[in-house]
Amino acid sequence: LATCALPTLRTHAESCMFDFDECDGLQPGGKCEVKCRDPFQGASRRAICRPDNIDAQTELTWAPPECALSCTDPVFVPEGYEKVPCARPAILQNMTTRWVVLPGWRCAEGYVGEAEVVCGLNNECRRYMTFNGCKKAENCAEHELTGAEACMLDMSSCFNGTSFMMPGESCPVRCLEPYTGGPSIAMCLLNNSLLNAPLHLPDAGCDLECPDPSDIPREYKKVGPMAS
Repeated sequence: LATCALPTLRTHAESCMFDFDECDGLQPGGKCEVKCRDPFQGASRRAICRPDNIDAQTELTWAPPECALSCTDPVFVPEGYEKVPCARPAILQNMTTRWVVLPGWRCAEGYVGEAEVVCGLNNECRRYMTFNGCKKAENCAEHELTGAEACMLDMSSCFNGTSFMMPGESCPVRCLEPYTGGPSIAMCLLNNSLLNAPLHLPDAGCDLECPDPSDIPREYKKVGPMAS
């Protein structure tokens, strides 16, 4: 007769998850407990070595315990992130990859973006958490219009004595004579994270009216309808 071999695990997560310490060198007919290895939690399950085993390469007969990685909230949360009120602690069932994005987090007031909080396992089977996606909200700054826009757009009401606008603030933009159209809205985007960014300015829809002159030189003749 021969002892049974330990199971061949398929993934890094499984090698971190299952504890076979009691099962190493198990004799034929023997039983042992396969446990969840820290930082995983869950009830253990029994494994056996068949009583008639004669091949040392034969693996234990076992079923994986249901181990879960508990990603408890960290003691130190980086600036710019906060837990959503009443969010449940994240438990990662049947973890088959090294990391997972946790629900229940958001950017704190004064920060913009999409919070992405990751809980996972490193190469040493240690649990870690990373925070990404939130940046400090920044004001938009006044920028001098150039080219055709300088002749076309009236943005005098946008800064009104200040040199900046806060994220989410907006102002009307009007067309300067001889342009017609509008008004439209310029705004400092709510999710702006670029310091002194220009205002977001959609197409103002200003059209230049060119009416036909009242005194047309006799060398010229209008073809088609007269402009209004």
